[in-house]
Amino acid sequence: MGGSNSGRYGGKQQCEHSLALDVRIMARKGLLNAGSRFTWTWSNKSDISVLASDDHLTLQYAFNGGALCSYAVHLKQTPCNYGGQRVWFSCPKCQERKAKLFMKHGRFACRTCHRLRYHSQALDPMARNQWAYSRLQNRLGEDDIKPKAMHWRTFKRLQERLKVIDAKIDGAFNSRVVGFMRRLGLKL
Repeated sequence: MGGSNSGRYGGKQQCEHSLALDVRIMARKGLLNAGSRFTWTWSNKSDISVLASDDHLTLQYAFNGGALCSYAVHLKQTPCNYGGQRVWFSCPKCQERKAKLFMKHGRFACRTCHRLRYHSQALDPMARNQWAYSRLQNRLGEDDIKPKAMHWRTFKRLQERLKVIDAKIDGAFNSRVVGFMRRLGLKL
């Protein structure tokens, strides 16, 4: 009954393991000019052909070696505080403005519509705290020496945060031990 990684955590597909289109990268590279055609390639060697228009992108790709799919993803623009425009995707399902669209079952939509979650959301509370602790520890370094170019106030704040996370990990571990001992019928 229940093995490693069984239970409610880890069931949904994660954003980090999905193919994604990022409008911020496309805009930074100047690919969104009307009439431009480019190929978007992911690290797994999959690719998609994109044709940019004034208000939408036309995506053309073959899903699982099947027929060629082609559909439009509309673009929205919002003004920036100091001039210029920021470009967003309009999610094909919910029409909300999004910076990233993810592919699932051959269709692109936002993370919310595809019910995707981030890696940290797939962890149980103890593992999430351990993950946060290791990330913070990497940021601070191994020793109790302030990293170069970090303000002392920031360093002290992060050290306090490390202590809080460490206490949470200890509490979660202790509650697991207590639960395990109760299941075995042992007295505390």
